[in-house]
Amino acid sequence: MATATRKNPTKDKAVCDALQHPIRIRILEVLAERDISPIQFLRRGCLPPGYSHLGEKNAVSHVSYHFKVLREAECIVVVDTIPRRGSVEKIHRSKMLALHTEEDFRKLSYKKRLAITRSTLQMLIARADGAILQGTFDKRPDRHLSWVPMDLDEQGWKELTDLQDETLERAQGIKAAAIARKHEWTVEGDPEETFPATFAALAFESPPVPRW
Repeated sequence: MATATRKNPTKDKAVCDALQHPIRIRILEVLAERDISPIQFLRRGCLPPGYSHLGEKNAVSHVSYHFKVLREAECIVVVDTIPRRGSVEKIHRSKMLALHTEEDFRKLSYKKRLAITRSTLQMLIARADGAILQGTFDKRPDRHLSWVPMDLDEQGWKELTDLQDETLERAQGIKAAAIARKHEWTVEGDPEETFPATFAALAFESPPVPRW
């Protein structure tokens, strides 16, 4: 009798394949902010709701498994190791790379551009899924979620990407100003409450739509 063998999944699968568990979503959320190990993830209270009943031993094993899944999916990478009483603590980092200029991106191969795109989208989707799971995505009625399908010529594409660049620069300025105000409030002793937020902007050529 023939036995079935499990084939290795191809890297051409959907970008969200690794994000099929709330713990993995939460891991990517946290790694968007800082490098962390599985044990640090646990001890800092990063587990999503519904997993607090796990004892520490089971929780460490459970979380370490999900870190391993994300490593194998090339979403995260080990950047440091710390010896801990006969074992090794692995510090992980997101593979979402820094912002690239158009000139930088143009120099990369299509394969490398695709890898950066996948990693970046995985982080963004994890942030969005995490907010939905924890009830913050729609907490504010003025939250923004929109997309606009369009047919463009080269001039229109250039105008659209210029708009994205301007918007990103403005968003970075808003972030810097909020950080400065927080510092001022800390010095003055009358801080205004802050909260985590995520800004995203996309512009890409879409596959052709069949015409009937």
